[in-house]
Amino acid sequence: MFSSAINKVDTQQFQRLLVVRAIGIACECLAVITAMNLFNLKLPVTPILVIIGLQFLFNILAWWRIKKIPTHPTDREFFSHLGVDVLSLTALLYFSGGPTNPFVSLFLLPIIIIAATLPTRFAAAMALLSVVCYTLLMFFYVPLPHHHVGHGTEFDLHVFGMWLSFVLAVVIIIFFVLIMTESLRERDNKLVQIREQALRDDSLVALGTFAAGAAHDLGTPLATMSLTVEDLLCEYDSDPDLQQQLLVLQSQIQRCKITLTELSARSGQIRAEGGYRLPLDQYLEKIVTEWKNIRPDTSLDYTWEPTQDEEVPFIIGDQTLRQAISNILNNAADACNKGVEMKAKYRDQRLMLEVLDDGSGLPEDFSLTTEPLNSTKHDGPGMGIFLSEAVIKRLGGNLLLNNLPQGGTQAHIDLPLDKLDPRFG
Repeated sequence: MFSSAINKVDTQQFQRLLVVRAIGIACECLAVITAMNLFNLKLPVTPILVIIGLQFLFNILAWWRIKKIPTHPTDREFFSHLGVDVLSLTALLYFSGGPTNPFVSLFLLPIIIIAATLPTRFAAAMALLSVVCYTLLMFFYVPLPHHHVGHGTEFDLHVFGMWLSFVLAVVIIIFFVLIMTESLRERDNKLVQIREQALRDDSLVALGTFAAGAAHDLGTPLATMSLTVEDLLCEYDSDPDLQQQLLVLQSQIQRCKITLTELSARSGQIRAEGGYRLPLDQYLEKIVTEWKNIRPDTSLDYTWEPTQDEEVPFIIGDQTLRQAISNILNNAADACNKGVEMKAKYRDQRLMLEVLDDGSGLPEDFSLTTEPLNSTKHDGPGMGIFLSEAVIKRLGGNLLLNNLPQGGTQAHIDLPLDKLDPRFG
């Protein structure tokens, strides 16, 4: 009569539910025939057959719903099917002895199924429905002939004990099964998060591998260009204008070499810029100054909020963090209309950084858990944001992106500085 459990059911699982119910209906017919012929029990056959017939019709309609309406059944629909089973069982027990019928224990099955598969509110509702139905049967039912006619009071106590044990069993099931089920759901959610993070890490590893290969392939052409520029500087030392242009070209080549060196750095390794430590505020000031030189066309309003009770810490000037902050600034600059604002402060051994822009904001469906390789500038923040988040998470921090009420986007970084502490770096 009762189906197996389903969670976020699909069509195939729902079909199994109906197959199990069909088997239950067949077993009900067999039980009625056995009781009447083998045990010579006088049952009200007509109402019992009507109830079984309605169950059969309900099952047929459910099959039709699957074939004609190709939508996945919801939790409420699953609950309603088991609710119909409970009401059907109550009606059958009413005409076959009520609480004296040994099959009254079947009330526990839908409670167990619901508690193991659906949220708490459904389990509580099913427990309440089953207890109410069982309690009503204690007072209203068609009795069966039995061998305890001469022990009315004792047998009534036995029936009451069965009801009380049922209520206690319901409480125990709801308490323990729900606790175990919630633990399993939390574990499944964590596994999903770990799986998603692993997929993102795979994409980032692939991107890092590609970057390292590109850095290796571009190293030789840049070295050749550098030698050629040096030769041209020596050959045309009498032409000041050409000398100036060659010096600019040489500086740009040197900058490309530095960038390729950073790309070749091993993933996850903290590398100090220049091999020295520096105060946190000077480190951020250096990032801002370098970024302004790269993006002179964008206005950047930078504010450092001085600490009151804490000294500004010395940190390792991590190259990857510098690039992560630059990526966030670049993304804000690409989206802004007037300019970018950056606020930084140090509290409780943590760096809190905000980057604000006045652009159009994030798309409604944007999420940092989205596959980064599918990200484009047209749909939202570019690849740099995903790489920045990976760097910040590696350092133990968090990156949050939010739309501002007045328009634009806020990028908030909350970063502990223990991994950048020069005593342990």
